[in-house]
Amino acid sequence: MPGDEVVYRNKQLKINGESIISSYDSVFKDPKQYGSHVYNETIDGIDHRLLLTPSRRGREGTYTFQKAHIS
Repeated sequence: MPGDEVVYRNKQLKINGESIISSYDSVFKDPKQYGSHVYNETIDGIDHRLLLTPSRRGREGTYTFQKAHIS
């Protein structure tokens, strides 16, 4: 949402300072993604599945979504 701050660091997500908790689901079975794991998380009541590969780096950083300008 406009004005929200999202931080992704060490494979952990925070939105406006609140940690998003993910729970382990299973090992992802694909020879091209060896070592990947499936996790579940819920954000604002909506369930999401995500794939984490420990050996791969994500785009870590802090992102702030700009407020919309209506003219």
